[in-house]
Amino acid sequence: MIDVYHNLNTEVGLKASTATRLQEVANLEHESAKSRVASISGVNLDEEAANMMKFQQAYMASSRVMQAANETFDTILALR
Repeated sequence: MIDVYHNLNTEVGLKASTATRLQEVANLEHESAKSRVASISGVNLDEEAANMMKFQQAYMASSRVMQAANETFDTILALR
C-alpha cells in the first residue's frame, strides 16, 4: 500500500513538474512570437510613443495659435 502511495505521489510530482516546464516553454514561445511579429511589422513601441508625444505637443501648439487668432478676431469685431 505504501508503494502504491509512493508511486502515485511520484507520478503526480512528475506531472506537475512537466506541466510547469511546458508552461515555461509556452511562455518563451509566446514572447518569441511577439518579438518576431514586432520585427516583421517594423513597429518600435518606444519610437511610436516618442512620436505620439511630439504630435501631441504640435497639436497643443496649434490649438494655442487658433485660440489666440480667435481672441484677436473677437477683439477686432468688438472694436466696431
